[in-house]
Amino acid sequence: MSLAPDQPFPPRSNETLRRCRELRGWGLDRAAVELHRIGVEAELPMPEIASVRRALLRHESGKSTPKRADDLYVQVYALAYAKQPDELFGHLRPVPSADGTFGVRSHKFIPAYLGEEIQALIEAVDAQPTTVGWAECHRAEIAIDPGPGADQGLRGVLYVFGWGVAVLHVIEPLRPASVAELALWRRRTHRSARKLLSAYLSALMDSEVIAPYVLTCLWLHDSAWSGDDLHTAMRLLCMPRALLGVGEDEHDGGLAHAEAIEKRLFRDGFAPADHVDCGVDGVSIGWASWSGVAYYPVNARAALTEEDLATCELLAQALWCLCNQVSEQVRAGVDPVLPAGHNWRWLRGRRAEITNAGATEPQQLRALRNAVLETSELSRMLGETVELLREIEQ
Repeated sequence: MSLAPDQPFPPRSNETLRRCRELRGWGLDRAAVELHRIGVEAELPMPEIASVRRALLRHESGKSTPKRADDLYVQVYALAYAKQPDELFGHLRPVPSADGTFGVRSHKFIPAYLGEEIQALIEAVDAQPTTVGWAECHRAEIAIDPGPGADQGLRGVLYVFGWGVAVLHVIEPLRPASVAELALWRRRTHRSARKLLSAYLSALMDSEVIAPYVLTCLWLHDSAWSGDDLHTAMRLLCMPRALLGVGEDEHDGGLAHAEAIEKRLFRDGFAPADHVDCGVDGVSIGWASWSGVAYYPVNARAALTEEDLATCELLAQALWCLCNQVSEQVRAGVDPVLPAGHNWRWLRGRRAEITNAGATEPQQLRALRNAVLETSELSRMLGETVELLREIEQ
C-alpha cells in the first residue's frame, strides 16, 4: 500500500508579493496595468496587459515562481514595489556575468610575530586603539612601496595584538577570467606580500621579523556561474592551488595547464572531503579549507558581511601565529616567553572565547567560525599550546 498522498500538496502562495500589491491599493486588474506601464517605462520587453495579469496571479498563488534574478517579472515587481528580488521571492539563481569574468575581493591576512617588541611597533606606526571581536588591539593604515623587482606594493590595515602578533589585512578587488588566472595571481602575490611585510617590519624594528605565511579569503560578489558550476567554483576558490603544479607561472605555460585542469574539474566535479561547508541554503554559499575561505552572499540582506569574515580571520590568524611561534621555540629547545600579562591561563581564556558560541551568536557566524577552526586546526593548536606553556611554568 502506498503512503503517498492521493493529491500533491497545494502550492504555497506568495503572501509578500500579494501584500505589496494590496498596500498600494491595487486590485489584480489595476496592478496588471501599473506593472505593464512601469515595465514599458523601464524599457523592458513587456507582454500585453492580460498576460501580465495572468503571470501576477500565478506568482501570487505560488503556482509558478521565477527562478533567476534577471527574470522579466522579478525586475518589474522590484521596480513597482521598491523591493529587492530576494525580499519578494527568496533565493533566486544568480545571473552569470555577460563577459565570463567574475568579480571577487581578495582579503589577505599576513601575520608576523614580534613578541615583547609589540609595544615598540605600536609606537613606530602610530597605531590607535580599537577592537576586533572580543580582542582589544591597535590598528594603523600602512603603505609599503614595491621592493626591487616587485610590480606592486602593499596597502592595508595593520592590526597589532597585545600577545605579540601583528596581522596585515589587505583588500584587493579583482575581475579574473578564470579561477586559474586568480590562482596564479594568488601564488605570485603571496610570495611578494610576505617579503614586503617582512622587510618593512624588520626595518622598523631594526631586527629580523619574518611573516611566515599569507592566508587569503575570497568574497565573490559577481558570479560567472550558476547551478552546479557555482558550487564547483566556490570549492575551487577556497583552494585555488589545486589547479597549480609546483613552480608554475604564467611564463612557462602554467596558465594554460591550470585552465585545462579547471575545465576538467568543472566537468567532473570537485568536492574534497576536507572542505567544510559554512554557507546556509538560500542565503549564502561558503566553503573553508586549509588554504582559505570562499564566500558568496546569495541573499545579501541575510548573509554575513565582509566585516564578519575579516573579524573571524583576524582573530584566528593572530592566535594561529602565536601558537605556531610557541611550537617552533619549543622544537628549537627554547622556553617560549610571551609578552607581559599573557600566559597559559590567559590563552586558555582566549581558547574559550574563540571556540565557544555566545548565547546570541547568529547561526551563520557560528558556522563560519567552526569551519575556520576545523580547517586551520586552531582548536587543537590552542589546546597543545596551553599545555606546553603550563608545563614550562611548572
